[in-house]
Amino acid sequence: MAGTCSVALRKPRDKVNHNSYTGLVLKNGKYVREAPEFYVKQMLVFLDDQKVSEFQMTSAVSPNPLIHFPFKATRSSSLRVVFINNEGQPSQPIRL
Repeated sequence: MAGTCSVALRKPRDKVNHNSYTGLVLKNGKYVREAPEFYVKQMLVFLDDQKVSEFQMTSAVSPNPLIHFPFKATRSSSLRVVFINNEGQPSQPIRL
């Protein structure tokens, strides 16, 4: 007899309080770099202490984005997210 596994579809979402700047400005019909770019580069998702997903982002992500994704949980656990900017600085872990 096969065992049963309870699978719950969770749809976590979180708003990231982080500026985003490409550093580019339009001058004389051309984009030129005016300042260094600054943006959220990675989102790491952990189930308890195990990394279960990783998202790569670019400077095209809007400032303070609201990010949501479907997630199937097969057990009761703690879901947390860490954001890392392009300077390598991680956010405080966010528990969802």
